Order: sequence, then structure tokens, then C-alpha cells
Amino acid sequence: MKKSTILTALFILFLFQAQAQYNALSFDGSNDFINCGNPAAFQSNSITIEAWIKANPASGYRAIVTKQWAYGLYLKDNILISHLYNVGDLSTGVNVADGIWHHVALTLSAGTATVYLDGVAKASYSGYSIVNQNSNVLIGEGGPGAGQYFNGAIDEVRIWNVARTQAQILASMNSAISSGTGLVATYHFNQGTANGSNSGVTTLTDASGNNNNGTLTNFGLSGTSSNWVNGPSVLPVELSSFQARAQEKSVQLEWRTSSETNNQGFEVLHSSDALQWQALGFVEGYGTTAEGRAYSFQHLNPGSTGNYYRLRQVDFDGSFEFSKVVFVVLEGVGIRLQIFPTFTRGMVKIENYGEVLPEVSVFNTNGQLLMTAKRCNQVDLSALRAGMYLVQVKSKTGIVTQRVLKH
Repeated sequence: MKKSTILTALFILFLFQAQAQYNALSFDGSNDFINCGNPAAFQSNSITIEAWIKANPASGYRAIVTKQWAYGLYLKDNILISHLYNVGDLSTGVNVADGIWHHVALTLSAGTATVYLDGVAKASYSGYSIVNQNSNVLIGEGGPGAGQYFNGAIDEVRIWNVARTQAQILASMNSAISSGTGLVATYHFNQGTANGSNSGVTTLTDASGNNNNGTLTNFGLSGTSSNWVNGPSVLPVELSSFQARAQEKSVQLEWRTSSETNNQGFEVLHSSDALQWQALGFVEGYGTTAEGRAYSFQHLNPGSTGNYYRLRQVDFDGSFEFSKVVFVVLEGVGIRLQIFPTFTRGMVKIENYGEVLPEVSVFNTNGQLLMTAKRCNQVDLSALRAGMYLVQVKSKTGIVTQRVLKH
């Protein structure tokens, strides 16, 4: 058998245990929030904040995790953004109030702010400097103005005093970690009884060992709203692993269960951008079993620039749950590039993963060619007027075009 030259495959492993407690917190969008204080470890110019959210539709700014006038993640009219003080909104343009759990993250390092959605960089800005470190870190409140409360559920919040890479975010976003270089606080949200009476459970425990606990404020702590609720990791089927392997012209998906209850089967979903999903096929389950089962599915002729997969596990009664996401790039079959930042004062960089780039071109929105650069990994837009431009990178394996806003 010919040895495949396609070597790059990023996969995510996630574990669910039968007796584990996977809770989250429901925020009513009115006055619920968590105050995590302002320890010295939170006062860094290089940071990463992460969270899992399940947002309800709501207008205006809705804070996820914020350090007001310093950094933070928000929704604005249901669109995932970061608000950069003295700069404005760094928007992903993606509506995440869709009833699905999403992983969101913000990194700040060397003046570059990047917003990630489900492990994918969606917006970036260079030239930002944190100007205020005096405010507390809040979960579910804060924003350009006070009183902008989150509406929905939040789980697995992490705060780092280092800027995590995309690979690091992907590798750990589906795990409940409690340690790591630069991790200053991690909140698993596993206190209380889901949807029960939790009047005495008013502390959000920091599992990092740094004792940066949060204080719940204004939560009703009873019922299905403004209370501890079921988190994103509660599945009727205990999925012990899910991975994707790149092959020469296909992707091999493999997953295992440790037990199953009323499991009709798994719908295999694919996306090229982690936003629009298409069903590839259905794999029948084993109904109810206490024994572990192995499954596989082969995706023939996948896309060349990136492939996202998740499972939609369906019960016989029609109820369903989504797995988390795995990501694979078929290196050598298609182009593998990243053009960033998408919001810049001048310089735009091209990450080519070792490949020599033959040509980079810049067009205006009318399709007029403005500049061309040969064999380079960056282009300078500082001579152009403020506005939207198209940066196009041509490689021997394909073409990638990215919209870039120059201000």
C-alpha cells in the first residue's frame, strides 16, 4: 500500500463518565453575573479567555467574560465580538444565538487581538494596547457600558496570562483541564444540582488551585433559569473517543462509546467553515448496551482547505445531542493558508505552513488589482486608504482570498 503523504490531522479527544456531573450556569439576561475579582494574575498584557456558551437571542451588548475597559468577549445583537477599548468592536460577523453550545476564545499578545469560534480564528486586529487593568473580571456582565448581562448558559471558563495558539486552543477546548502553563483560573461550573434548589451554592470554584473563586450575584438558584443547569457534556450515549485521520484522498472518522441508552445511531456532519453543516451519512447504533462499541465512517473526496466533523447522536424517541468538533486538513491535496489580521492599520501576514508562496495580490471590492508581491509572506496596506480590500494568495495547490478591513 502506498504510504500517504498527507500527515497533518488535528484531532480532539473528549471523555464522558457515567457518574460525572456536568453542570453549567443559566444567566437570565436581567441582572445575573459572577464577580471573580482582580488578582494580580489577571493584570497581564498577554491573555487568553475561553468559555463554552449557549446563547439565547437578545438585542444589544451581552457580556460573556469581561475585564471592563481592558478586554472581554461579548455578543452584540447575537454576533460574537470582542470590544477593544478606544478602538471599537472586533466582530466575527457570526450569529451564535442558535441554541447550540459554542466554544469562544479571545487572545491578546504583542498588540494583536484574535477572536476564535469553535477553535477557528474569525477576527483579528493588530495595534491594540490594554489601557486599564483596574476593573474586576466578570462573567455574564460588563461591556462598553455597565449592566449588559448575558442571556443563556455558560460553562468551562478559563483565564490565562499567556496568549494561547490556535493549536493549543483546539487541543484542550473539549477537556475539563485544571492546570497548564499560564493558567490562572479555570471554572468547571460543576457545583449545585442541575435545575434543583441551590440557594446555598453561591461560589464558583476555581479549579486551578490559585483560589481565584467567583461570587454569584442575583441568581435565583432554583429551576431551569438563573440557576445551575445541565452543561454541554451530558449525552445519553457515553462517548469515550472521537477522532479523524487524514488519508490520501479521504478522511477516516472513528469513535467509541462506553455505554449506550436508546441509541438509534449517529448522523455524521461535515463543514468547511464550522458554521454551515451538511449530513454525510448515518451509522446505526446498538440501542441499549453497557458494553463499549466501536464505530467508523469514511468521508471520500473531502475539501482541501479544512474539514470539520461532528456527530449528531439520535435517540429512538427523536431527541438528539451534538458531539464536539474535530478538525482535519489534507495537506498536499489543497492549499493550507491563513491570512491575518482581518482588521489592520497596514500589515497583513500570510501563514503558509512551510510552502513558498509564488504570489500575493490585493484588490479593491470592485475587483481592481492594486498591488502584487512575489514570493513573500506578508503585504503592507499602509499606503492604501481606509476601507475593505481583498487579499488573494496563489499557491501551486490553490487560491485563498480573504477580506481585510484597513482603518
